[in-house]
This record gives sequence, C-alpha cells and structure tokens, in this order.
Amino acid sequence: MFRTIRFAFAMYCWLMASFSVAQRDKEQRLRLSNECSCSSALEQTIDKVSRIYAGFNDKVTPKTQAQYDRLVQSVQKSG
Repeated sequence: MFRTIRFAFAMYCWLMASFSVAQRDKEQRLRLSNECSCSSALEQTIDKVSRIYAGFNDKVTPKTQAQYDRLVQSVQKSG
C-alpha cells in the first residue's frame, strides 16, 4: 500500500511539474529558473496533491495517514 501511495505521489509530482513548465512561455521559464525555490515548489505540490488529486482520499486513509506523513517529511528533509 505504501508503494502505491509513493508511486501515485511521485507520478502526480512529475505531472504537475510537466504541466507547469509547458504552460509558461520561454521568457517566464528563464526568469523562474533563476528564482525557483525548490522548497516552495515542493510545498505547493504537496498542497495541490492533497486538495486536487481525486484519488487522494482513497489512497491516504486514516490507516495510511502515518505512512504518508513520513513520506512527506522524508521528501521535505531531502529537499
């Protein structure tokens, strides 16, 4: 179950990053690459995953919440 959550989280992060970059024009991408804060981008992604991802409540249940919290803390520490 933890692997499923981890995989879904990683895929969603990848998709969000891909769509975000694709939507910006070249000038904006260049400016953002110089000003990008990885910790801010991570927090925004975590927020969007928990609020927008339709399957979030199916994947992160009271039973798996502790595993999800540990995963988020682990990712935040490594970033």
